[in-house]
Amino acid sequence: YRSKVLPRVAMLTPNQFEAELLTRCTIGSVKEAAAACDALHELGPPTVVLTTLDTPDATCGGKSIAMMLSERNGAKWLLQLPHIEGGPFTGTGDLTAAMLLAWTHKHPYELPAALEKVGAVLQNVLRETISVGRGRTMGGKVIPPELRIIDCKSIIEEPPVKVRCHLVMPSRPTPQGIILDVDSLVVKESLHELPECSEQVGSSKKLFHELNVPALRIFGSACLQRLKAHGVRIGFLQGHRSSACVKSIAFSELRDNVCVPIFTEAPQQKDLSLEQ
Repeated sequence: YRSKVLPRVAMLTPNQFEAELLTRCTIGSVKEAAAACDALHELGPPTVVLTTLDTPDATCGGKSIAMMLSERNGAKWLLQLPHIEGGPFTGTGDLTAAMLLAWTHKHPYELPAALEKVGAVLQNVLRETISVGRGRTMGGKVIPPELRIIDCKSIIEEPPVKVRCHLVMPSRPTPQGIILDVDSLVVKESLHELPECSEQVGSSKKLFHELNVPALRIFGSACLQRLKAHGVRIGFLQGHRSSACVKSIAFSELRDNVCVPIFTEAPQQKDLSLEQ
């Protein structure tokens, strides 16, 4: 399985126990979980989601249910969901795998957002399940309640996200700026209340302040405050598909509805001693 199957896997979704078996190591902390994910990446899968992470620092001493998302050569994200009493539950692993398939297909460039929606589905399905009836004991055996998946159809289609992932291990420096493609649908919808005259962008200070409105809608207040706190600037790019000038700067990887982080390096200083 490790040598023949894993090299062909696009996304691996083990629980903590399965991850320990595959990596032949023990996971006792978030840091060790991140190392286990890296070991799994080396076996083939570019994306790994630990569907359960039962370590004290991940679960806040048992108060939360934790999941970890890891991308090869990328960041590690931790999702901590409130613990729901009323189990044990069966079928949650299958539901998690199905939702990961669906939401990562819908958000291929925003995997943390996909995981957040998976968590929202799980939380709401479990709450709906225990509202109908909890597990019962028959003949000394605990019979888990049946997941109310059909009753949660609308929630599965549009899950209300209340818990966000947080970054536990960044893979790259903080970007100095983010460019939003004005031609993309998401930014257009957020800009619909602003004046359409592009000439005002360079002359009106008021419009610069108003650009915070679409940025707020796209990122959310908490994310926007965090970006500003780190000195990250948000730019708006328009007309790059027809502008030869902008094309020469190679914006070819700019995709619709995706923010592009811009990383800059400090200019190299000349060696004055050589010139002298």
